[in-house]
Amino acid sequence: MPKDTRLRPIPGSMNNDSLDSFGSYYFQDELETEAALEKAVDIAVFQNSVGLQFPRKALCVAVTEYDGPAEDVYTPGWNAKVNIFGYNQRTRLKIAAHDDFIDSDLEVPDFSKPFQQMTDSQKAAFNILNGDDRAYFSAAEVVDVPSPGDIIWIDFEDRENLRGGIYLKVHEPLSLFPIVNNLEGGFDTFENPNRSPNPPDVDPNVMFNLEGQIVPEEGLFISDPILYVPSRVLAEYEFWQGRRSKSYYPNGENDPVFAKLKTYWDNTRFGNNWQDRPWSAVYISYIFRGDDFPARSSHQSYSREALKNGRGGGWGLYSLLRENVQLSVGDVLVKPRYLKGTTSSPRDSEEWWFSHGDVVWKIEGGIAYLAGGNLSSTSKINIQINLDANGIPDPKDYLVVLKKNAQRVGFV
Repeated sequence: MPKDTRLRPIPGSMNNDSLDSFGSYYFQDELETEAALEKAVDIAVFQNSVGLQFPRKALCVAVTEYDGPAEDVYTPGWNAKVNIFGYNQRTRLKIAAHDDFIDSDLEVPDFSKPFQQMTDSQKAAFNILNGDDRAYFSAAEVVDVPSPGDIIWIDFEDRENLRGGIYLKVHEPLSLFPIVNNLEGGFDTFENPNRSPNPPDVDPNVMFNLEGQIVPEEGLFISDPILYVPSRVLAEYEFWQGRRSKSYYPNGENDPVFAKLKTYWDNTRFGNNWQDRPWSAVYISYIFRGDDFPARSSHQSYSREALKNGRGGGWGLYSLLRENVQLSVGDVLVKPRYLKGTTSSPRDSEEWWFSHGDVVWKIEGGIAYLAGGNLSSTSKINIQINLDANGIPDPKDYLVVLKKNAQRVGFV
């Protein structure tokens, strides 16, 4: 067994685990001594005093779409695909990862090679790491899809027994090897399988990534106002007066806020695992209920749908940085979500995939008034954007806008 720490990592070094309680560590060529017995005794006596850190970093070994049932005791309701009368379909990722402490008894598989070309010990390690009881599973909607070689964040539903592995996000995208393109519907569900190798430096936020995919056109984009938007926005604003969302509702649907949020989420057919999730995107989706708006649970997701839809009719995605767009009532402006108390710099985005969108509900006196949800845990309607003589906005932090049935015309 190699002693090179790059090939056989020092157990616990990646997560700064407290290892002293285990005493000395030995490699394969030392197992013929009494050291093996000493180590076994140390583990039996001191295993409860090991200071494992959570959440944890691990090396991504493989990524696949998950087709089987989850270990529901630890991940309730998180099934790979849910089909109820054709609705509420969700897809999850199954990720095999090597934790330098938890999996220190296993060789790191050489994931640069096909499985058939791995050594026998690597194949055995791969099969163990990829087992349903050992792998890590994503939530229903995944944005940050890892590639083999990435350092990822993981956690457990049951930390004491290390059961119910959860994939959280990418920590350090090495992108040594391209992800296998075998994820059915992956572009839609996982949101960004083609993320750049180093998002913080190349695409500071996913919305910059989407804006960069728009092919700009000359002229001025206009659209008719969506007449039902103002009354719906004001109705939601009236409900939220004096109310705030929270993370727990002991009275369930008897709580008006719980019932309202459930209505939002049900409109996107998300399922029941919505509590304590950001609800600004489902608020926007609910404003357009019954229309052909691509209702989704994240702003970047409905933006991506609009981008895919193109500009032949229906909802399209337009750049506020490189195109001339005249705002209309019913337009949806989307931006990165920034850290509180920071300047609106792309580098201050909370996470690469965080975004926020607001809807135009009134235009008056050269100002567009926007409304949004989950702003300080409530609804607000007082966001203002200045317009020029052609109705083109000063975009501030917004990068893109969704417009319905837009037309391209020349300037007056």
